Amino acid sequence: MKRALMLLVLTLCIGCGGGSKSSSTPTSTWAGTYTGDLNFSGCPSETACGGDSITVTVTEAPDPANPGQFLPGLTITGVDNTTGQPFTGSGTALYDGGAPAGPGSFETTATIATSLGDSLFVAGTGSSPNSSPVLIQTGAVHSYTVVNGVNVQGPYLGTLSRQ
Repeated sequence: MKRALMLLVLTLCIGCGGGSKSSSTPTSTWAGTYTGDLNFSGCPSETACGGDSITVTVTEAPDPANPGQFLPGLTITGVDNTTGQPFTGSGTALYDGGAPAGPGSFETTATIATSLGDSLFVAGTGSSPNSSPVLIQTGAVHSYTVVNGVNVQGPYLGTLSRQ
C-alpha cells in the first residue's frame, strides 16, 4: 500500500519543481495581418461604404525591460491592392501588455501614420471563447487630425479584419 501511494505521488509530481520552468511566450494583441476596404474619403456613417482593398501587416516588438509586455510602437507594412501602391507606417498602441488569456473579450486603440499621408485611428476589438490569447480581430478605422496637441477623430473609413 505504501509503495502504491509513493508511486502515485511520484507520478503526480513528474515535471514539478525539477528545475524546468514552463514559460509561455506573450503574444501581442495587435501583431498580425489584416485586410479590408478603406474609403479614404470617409463614409457617411459607421457602415462600410467600400473603397480601396487594403492588406496591412502589423508588428509590435517585445519590451526587453518588461518581460510579458510590448513596446507601444507599432510598425506597419501594407499594399493598397486597388491602386497597387505599397506603403509603410508607424504608430502607437494604447495597450502594451501581452494579449490577455481567454475566454473573454478585449478592446483597445491605436494611432497610425502612413507613408501615403493618412493618419488613422483604429478601435480594435477581439474575443476568445477558450483559453487562447484574446487578439484584436477587427479594427474600426477612422481618420484623425491633431488639434492643439490632441487627436481629434475624423470620419469612419472602414474596417480591417485579422486574417
